[in-house]
Amino acid sequence: MPRPLARLAVATSLALSPLGLAACGDDAAPEPVSAPLGDSPEEDEGLGDTEVESGPTYEGLYDTGVYDLLDEYLGEEVVLSAGVEAVLGPQAFVIAGAADSGVPPLLVLASEGVEGLEPETDVEVAGTVQGSFSTTAAEADLGVDLDDELLAPFESEPYLVADSVGEVIAGG
Repeated sequence: MPRPLARLAVATSLALSPLGLAACGDDAAPEPVSAPLGDSPEEDEGLGDTEVESGPTYEGLYDTGVYDLLDEYLGEEVVLSAGVEAVLGPQAFVIAGAADSGVPPLLVLASEGVEGLEPETDVEVAGTVQGSFSTTAAEADLGVDLDDELLAPFESEPYLVADSVGEVIAGG
């Protein structure tokens, strides 16, 4: 009986040999060692959405250079250092660049009330650049009643929705 088993083994190996040889060919492109840019293994394996936080798009002084590029930062997080020009309410204030910079004031809406802000205080504001301010839309987004009259000059202007506001300590 060993003979029929030997024939079966030889027949099986001959039948599968073309498959083995095809796997040795050089015609196939090599598989990449890492995922191509934009693809993540987590998405491919169905592990759910994973978001990589890369930090702010811009971090520095609020000046004309940044103001001129606000359109490019729409929807992006930035960290701006500036002086408080005016406090319009617990969740609304205006920052300005240096007195001689010529940069227009920028409206900042805080997602939560900010205590202790006063004009001429230097602050660092981290938040998301928005494109066209609308008092009605901002009130709906923040769930607060804003002073329409005080905010009227900022209608349709870019603004910042702040996630955090910190006072800048001089010399620190």
